[in-house]
Amino acid sequence: MIDRQTFDFTATVWTWQFANRSTVANWYFVTVEGQTALEIRLASLGLTAGFGSVRIRATIGTTTWGTSIFP
Repeated sequence: MIDRQTFDFTATVWTWQFANRSTVANWYFVTVEGQTALEIRLASLGLTAGFGSVRIRATIGTTTWGTSIFP
C-alpha cells in the first residue's frame, strides 16, 4: 500500500462486463487523470507488484475496501 497518503478526486465509475457460457461478472473501475494520476504514479515508485499494481484502501462515501490501482 502507498504508506499514509491520501488522494482525493472525483471520477465516474465505469463497468466492464465479462460473460461466457456459465458466468457473467461485472468489474468496476475508475480512471484517475491529471495531477492526481501523476502524484499517485510518483508515490508508487518501487512499490508495484504483479502487472504493475499497487495495493490500496479505497473509500467511496462511507464504504472502504482493499483493492489495487495500476499507476
